[in-house]
Order: sequence, then C-alpha cells, then structure tokens
Amino acid sequence: MEGESNEEELEKSKEELEGFYKIIKLICPLWCNIIVFSSLIIYFIVYRNYHNNNGYQELKIKNQRFLNYRNEYISRIKHVSDLD
Repeated sequence: MEGESNEEELEKSKEELEGFYKIIKLICPLWCNIIVFSSLIIYFIVYRNYHNNNGYQELKIKNQRFLNYRNEYISRIKHVSDLD
C-alpha cells in the first residue's frame, strides 16, 4: 500500500511539475525576447547618439578649419591688394 501511495504522489508531483514547466516554457521566451530586444534598442540608441555626437563634433571641427583657412586666404588677398 505504501508503495502504491508513493507512486501516486510521484505521478501527481510529476504532473504538477510538467504543468509548471509548460508555464515557464511559455513565459521564459517572452521575457527573454523582451530583455534581448530592449537591450538591442538601448544599445542602438546609445550607439547612434554616441556616433552622431562624434560626427557632429568632427563636422564642427572641419567647419572651423575651413573658416580658418578662408579667413587666412582673405587676409592674404587683402594684404596683397594693399601692397598694390
């Protein structure tokens, strides 16, 4: 009798665990997907902001260099025209 009751308890606990595992199998991929996609979104937002800011700074530096060259060129032209 004890052997039969133990087997019944084992089968009941197995059924409960199988139901629990089914629920976890349904929930876990959802949470995993949420975590993966949210981390990807955060990564791309940070990556794009970082590179856009760097690109903006590089553009600003190039623009400043261009303005410096232009001003130097204009001052040289004025200097030459003043000599004439």
